[in-house]
Amino acid sequence: LTLCHQGDEAVEAVRSALKKGQTFAMAFLDVIMPPGPDGVWAAENIRALDKEIQIVIVTAYSDIKVDEIERRVPPVNRLLYVQKPFFPSEIRQFASTLAARWQAEKKLIDINQNLETELNKRIGEILQKEYKSELADITTGTLHNVKNILNGIKVSSESISKTLNGASFKTFKSANEALRENIDNIYDFIKNNPKGEKLMQLYLKIDETFDNEMEAFRGYLRSINDRVDAIEKIVSVQQKYGASSMAEDLFVRDIIEDAFIMQAKSIDAYKIKVEKTIPVGLKIKAFKTKLIHILINCIKNALEAMIKTPVEDRKLVFSSEQAEDGIYIKVKDTGCGISKENMKKLFSHGFTTREDGHGFGLHSCSVYMKELGGEIDVYSAGEGKGTTFTLRFPFSAEKVSAK
Repeated sequence: LTLCHQGDEAVEAVRSALKKGQTFAMAFLDVIMPPGPDGVWAAENIRALDKEIQIVIVTAYSDIKVDEIERRVPPVNRLLYVQKPFFPSEIRQFASTLAARWQAEKKLIDINQNLETELNKRIGEILQKEYKSELADITTGTLHNVKNILNGIKVSSESISKTLNGASFKTFKSANEALRENIDNIYDFIKNNPKGEKLMQLYLKIDETFDNEMEAFRGYLRSINDRVDAIEKIVSVQQKYGASSMAEDLFVRDIIEDAFIMQAKSIDAYKIKVEKTIPVGLKIKAFKTKLIHILINCIKNALEAMIKTPVEDRKLVFSSEQAEDGIYIKVKDTGCGISKENMKKLFSHGFTTREDGHGFGLHSCSVYMKELGGEIDVYSAGEGKGTTFTLRFPFSAEKVSAK
């Protein structure tokens, strides 16, 4: 704790502390400090030395020009203002409350930074393996889903910040102002003035208010943890496919589940009802990267087709079966359907009905299915009547016995 009588003394105190490897957590600066530089000058120069110091402007002027001060001293962390007169005990309480809130915010910022650093590290590890175009395409979709999850984390973080700066602190400050105005006749105010009784009731409920805020914090943190878990699952699946370079026998159910993990957040965002009918033990021989690419494209096309479908009617159905000529996987949606004109060129290179589409997705799916010895077909009864994509794969080595 250092007491300075002039603005330049305050700046010098900060500079001296920094030279010793120390710093101040907070600076309370009066606006007027004659005959030397004023508090705004001091704030401006302290902020130039150390942006982490929290600055509180103290003034007796009710018409203080906040905008003018903040133009000179950009609120990197924020500027706060305390109106004179005040009691020392109020300033101590004010400083203690601010310190606790800023500490909570700093911890939240650190969590987000550590999460971003770890995520970038994991993504970097994945991208080093993904030198094939089909795997890079999968990665684009995966990163899009990770971005959606991170947006959810950001929303939770902002909600925590809003709660920290919410109404309870303002209410507490208003209560202190009412107490200050009646401090000279405090006993009569509490006993005979209805406002005094309300003030006491308010103070008795402060712990309840803080308990509610803490419960809200716990809810936001649970949301953040759930989303971090979702990112870990997506990255884990992505790494598994990054290590694949040869055709192998694959369980149909497992690889469909992996495709849904990669697209889970998009499916939730679109509020799609999903049904899966996949027999246990059904296998196909394929390259993991190519097959997951095909399945993800089928899911993405289905989601986009259902954008304008009423939420209650949005359904995505995955089914698989063994037939005499191979293993079939069907992907059916209740979306906008496909016109006869577009049906003819659906798998053509560069064809797309989306303004931001590149027209490579379904074309590459057709190419990959041929490489795997199979084929992809599409059926739609017309616009507005949904679409079904059918994938046919040759048998892996021998037919799977029916169970």
